[in-house]
Amino acid sequence: MGLLDMLVQSGNGNLLSQVQNMTNLDDAKTKNLLNAIGGSLLGETKNKIKSKDDTSVLEDWIFKDKSNNRFNNPNLTDENHKKEGKGLLELITGSKDRSRNIASNISNASGVDFSMIKKLLPIVAPMIIGTLSQSQQTNTNHKSSQNSSLLSILDFDNDGQIIDDIMGIAKKFF
Repeated sequence: MGLLDMLVQSGNGNLLSQVQNMTNLDDAKTKNLLNAIGGSLLGETKNKIKSKDDTSVLEDWIFKDKSNNRFNNPNLTDENHKKEGKGLLELITGSKDRSRNIASNISNASGVDFSMIKKLLPIVAPMIIGTLSQSQQTNTNHKSSQNSSLLSILDFDNDGQIIDDIMGIAKKFF
């Protein structure tokens, strides 16, 4: 099962139904929207890990499984989930401006209102980290091994490239 499938099915489909209730979209459109948001945030995570920036806090969340409960039991109306999500979104994207750009791009491609996408990004961010935590096969404390392991998970087609994975996700759903 791919990372985006894991995301959509997290909490035994509870994430999907909660987002569907928030957006009033049908099942297929909700899945496409979650895939677009998830793909964008996974792409951002991949870029962040490959950058020369300090990613230790982000990796700590992934490798120490801090979001695992959010993955298994998503409660999108929980204030702690929302607060955690805002912090994780900033870790993933690096700035509020970048988050707004992502929301704008998804909104333009999907036709879903910008404000709804902006609201969903911090809600889905902990789920992305939880998805990555779930997919980890090994927990190691050696940073370069963590980077390699995480990047191999984020490289959907195992070609060592970033941009083709991100573009492929965007084209697939819109």
